[in-house]
Amino acid sequence: MLFSTAFANVDNKLRVYFRGGYILQDIAGNRPEKGGDYFSFLVGGHVHYQINSQLLLGLDATVAFAPFRDSTRVEIDNEEIKGDAFIRTNYYSLPLYYRPEGWKSYYLGMGPALTLNHIQYRNFSKNEPGIEKKNKLLLKNVGIVTGVKKFLEDNISFVEANMFVVYWDEFFLVNDSSLDAQVIEEDESLEKRINFTISLSVGALVF
Repeated sequence: MLFSTAFANVDNKLRVYFRGGYILQDIAGNRPEKGGDYFSFLVGGHVHYQINSQLLLGLDATVAFAPFRDSTRVEIDNEEIKGDAFIRTNYYSLPLYYRPEGWKSYYLGMGPALTLNHIQYRNFSKNEPGIEKKNKLLLKNVGIVTGVKKFLEDNISFVEANMFVVYWDEFFLVNDSSLDAQVIEEDESLEKRINFTISLSVGALVF
């Protein structure tokens, strides 16, 4: 009986949402003229636990997709590579949300974040004639996420704007050109710097 009561209390404070929206992400330090600043769709999930009337502990896991783009360029080992790119980015964050006094449905959030960028390049200009090579650049980024969340219709849905401020931590180049094996190596030629990403999403209650 005690266990079931405790579980009911937790279940009453736990909410799971499906979320979708748009995200503007700066990939690999490239500016728009170099193929960076990708405007993408994002989908994923959001879970939060209500600590009290003013605090929520959240957990976010989302993925963003950007299509192949012509003339995408990136420098690897001081050599410029041109081609098309498809970007998939996984976003994970653990924000703590605070509702200031007098704010009915608005929460301010901040917490640690981790992003994993998977950038698939193809159609390299340096390819041998008739051979299509595919290389993948993996970026692991750590930082913080900040945001503003507004709940709608008695917490059934929400709108949220976020900004990720991450430091590019590690770079790995995956060579897919061989069907036999993938060669993965850490790439030190890319500049490690602060990266800003902003997103706007809506969420709908699942349970």
